[in-house]
Amino acid sequence: PSNLLNWQQIQQSVPRRADFEDPIGWLISCQDEEEQTALVSELQPYLAYSDVSLMCMQVLDAELRKLATSSNKLESINYRIRHANIERLLLAFNFPKRLTRQDRLLLQKTQPESDSRCHSFWSKQSEFYSQLQKKLMSISQLRKQYGKLWRRYLDCPLPVSNKSKQLCSLLVLLNDRVLGLLTNAMQLADFIMSAFESNNVEVGMAATPCVFHLVFNYSLDYGPLFDRLYQLVSLSGLMSPYRGRFYRQLDLILTATNISTARIAFAKRLAALCLLAPCYCQPMLIGLVLNLLRRHKKCQYLVHRQAEDDEDVKEANEKLNGSGGSNEFSMSISLTEAEAASPGYSLWELRVLQRHWELSVGQMAKKINRALSVVEDFCDKQVVERDWDQVCEDLLPDCLKQAEALKESGYASDEEVDPAVDGDELLKQLDGWC
Repeated sequence: PSNLLNWQQIQQSVPRRADFEDPIGWLISCQDEEEQTALVSELQPYLAYSDVSLMCMQVLDAELRKLATSSNKLESINYRIRHANIERLLLAFNFPKRLTRQDRLLLQKTQPESDSRCHSFWSKQSEFYSQLQKKLMSISQLRKQYGKLWRRYLDCPLPVSNKSKQLCSLLVLLNDRVLGLLTNAMQLADFIMSAFESNNVEVGMAATPCVFHLVFNYSLDYGPLFDRLYQLVSLSGLMSPYRGRFYRQLDLILTATNISTARIAFAKRLAALCLLAPCYCQPMLIGLVLNLLRRHKKCQYLVHRQAEDDEDVKEANEKLNGSGGSNEFSMSISLTEAEAASPGYSLWELRVLQRHWELSVGQMAKKINRALSVVEDFCDKQVVERDWDQVCEDLLPDCLKQAEALKESGYASDEEVDPAVDGDELLKQLDGWC
């Protein structure tokens, strides 16, 4: 395995696809993850050459066809190993960053011979090099082939064990390392949209950045986008490790100018969710509500609203009561129903949160009393990754100081504690009372 690919010998010989079939096949069937990862890292520098990349892609394409035919053995260890190893090989390909139109114009002036041309591992006088130049004149052609490989890989079913967890990890990899390399990421749209529409909230949140990539870069027209996002703003989603990615993208998509009524419904749902959320998630949600109020002045009437004196509220209540509805907000209603009731909403939840026992939550909610400014860091790593352990660790010094102050004031002096009381006996008494 250490001499899996003798590059010096390969370079001096006639380029053949067969030279790569056995090594790539061994890498795919390797059961030692550390050894396979080390050998893939040795192969990765040579994948910068267009001809080496082309041959490896051709071998991987054949291996993926074999994997698809063995999809009836999802529970077998061999299928899981081959599936994971092919994913590592696909991630080893690395192409130059996609250039914008402005970058291309700049390169034409400063560097006419840019890196978009093919670089061959074999001699330029070889017959294979001339064939390669006819078939693949630029990196963009390799990107197309790379996209076909990923589409074929995503058509292979995921192994049975921890399927939802593997799907979430795969969606994160697609967004971070794959979609930006493809010439047309829309060829993966079916896989991404099926994950986005799944009943699993965590999978939907993990797929959200991929959906936004397709919407912003490829003008994907997906009608129920905001309805699905409205459903994902839920209490169960706050327990997901992908909540930071989701709410950061949600803050971006809500800057659209054609969703004024839906924006009000989102603000109300986020504010209502703050009352149910754990305290380590509340600053993030409050920050998103403040961003909505700051960017869109039409939402600011929701703050400190006196419902009994507001004509819009009375009119909305009359319409809802006449149709048998209710103006009380519920987390179970759809976006359409929330938009219909939006004239009667107010963000009274922010006033309640100003008296929150956790200091950071109260300080964030009190920003509504001052001139609003955009809270840009509401989804930073420190805020998103907080949990109950971190909250208790932050509160412990203050609790110890308060206990020490109470002790010094004589509230709980040592004389008040009866040393004759047995702890076990006291616990028995408490159990009897309960």
